[in-house]
Amino acid sequence: MKPNHKLVPLLILVFITVWFRLVHLGYSSYEPDEQKALYLPRSNQTLIDYLLEQRKGPVQFLATYLARYLTPDYENTFITRLPFALAGILAVYFFYRLLNIHYEGKIALYGSILLSVNGLIVALTRVVQYQGFVMLFTISALYAISLAIEDERWRITGIYLGMFLWAGGMLTHYDAIFIAPFAGYLFYKWYWKWNSLEKSTKRWHLGLSILGSFLIVASFYIPLFFSVSDATLDYWQYRVTGVSDTLPPSSSIFIFRLYNPLLVLEVYFVLGILSLLKIRQNWPVVLWFLFPLIILEGLIQEPGTHIYTYVIPATILAGFGVQVIDELYNKGWKRFLPKAKMRSTLFLFFLVVLFGGLTSLSQVMFIDHPPEYPWETKKFLIAKIGGLRKSDYKVWTYGFPYNRHWPEIRDYIMSNNPNGYYSTNEDKSLTNYYIPQVNSVELSGYYIHVHSPMDLKEAIAKPKINYWISKYPPVKVFVNGDVVVSEIYRMPPGSLDEIIRRGY
Repeated sequence: MKPNHKLVPLLILVFITVWFRLVHLGYSSYEPDEQKALYLPRSNQTLIDYLLEQRKGPVQFLATYLARYLTPDYENTFITRLPFALAGILAVYFFYRLLNIHYEGKIALYGSILLSVNGLIVALTRVVQYQGFVMLFTISALYAISLAIEDERWRITGIYLGMFLWAGGMLTHYDAIFIAPFAGYLFYKWYWKWNSLEKSTKRWHLGLSILGSFLIVASFYIPLFFSVSDATLDYWQYRVTGVSDTLPPSSSIFIFRLYNPLLVLEVYFVLGILSLLKIRQNWPVVLWFLFPLIILEGLIQEPGTHIYTYVIPATILAGFGVQVIDELYNKGWKRFLPKAKMRSTLFLFFLVVLFGGLTSLSQVMFIDHPPEYPWETKKFLIAKIGGLRKSDYKVWTYGFPYNRHWPEIRDYIMSNNPNGYYSTNEDKSLTNYYIPQVNSVELSGYYIHVHSPMDLKEAIAKPKINYWISKYPPVKVFVNGDVVVSEIYRMPPGSLDEIIRRGY
């Protein structure tokens, strides 16, 4: 691809990336894991003490710490999520620049679009969570080291900058370690590239940059290790062993399909297989893909959405697969399609179907609402997606549009019942953030019934609640468009038998 032809595809890539990260970013209520990333210290607790209590690196908490200056109570979800979305946007941009250094322009564009519109990547860059910053730090680290290989002006500075950025990734989350195979390949190329430097000088700079990066990371994780709580140890044990008293195991295939429904997994599989025809070019990417895949699927029993660490290199391999198809159209099908224009038209049609389909699918899932995917059924061309109900797996639902009007529910409850007594069928880890006091024993006061709750437990378990909502209308109803999403009922105190005796 000629340089003067790169600007338009890059602008299209940037537009798509920005669109899927910023449009309706503030629509959803905070999800439970987002609430855990907010900087909410106890009274008189210092920032350092707070960071050392967490089970992840400090970057996401520093981001919400700074966001608090613009939205002190985190009421503005758009502002709180904005730093994470911007990190995701920049990550895609540096991904494109990285691929342009190592592979020809078409592969860079194909892989970057696939990364930009992949449902899992979109979702994880629309929430208050660390993944967007991990992507930004690690991808830009690989880009900086690549500059050290390609540009003499960066041959030393790029190594130090790359290691500093990698340290930033590690301070965000341990997931940053998974770029190690590709980073090792880049260091190897750098070491043998610059013959003008003495080998001892190159070893000195490599060693010093690695040591500096290690010290930056150790300065936080060593104190964290000695202050880790029992709850954090239990959580780590659950992720490694998959054993939990309360959480069922998850399936990585189920998770990928949740964020990329229909035939997307099959498309990635076929393109990945085709990419092996380019193994001489992309073997470092294959190693990058296999490293997190083997660790997460072979040694970790509960990988959850951490599979994004191998989805990233998978998009590069899929880009190679598209390039293989391009070459088949241009070379392999001459006998069947002798006219070059016909082959080009057919391949262009293939690109429109592939990238247009994937882009439209993300549009339907994340931007168009109501109805809200995956809780409600939606149409995509002739197919239906969504309508998710309680499955046999742990459901990791991040970044999807989900608005049950909890700020408004809180205002109504607190203005009419300052004690905040209520019960609900919604996930308590979500509701406790908005209304901390819960009275679920006597089931008196307000009952908040949520349609398609986040934890997918639609059924109402208590007979008193079933009886009351079957006979009496709600005192408050909340809708998205014309769809009722939550209702508030006011119930008298007492058991079911007591309220029946009193004539209710």
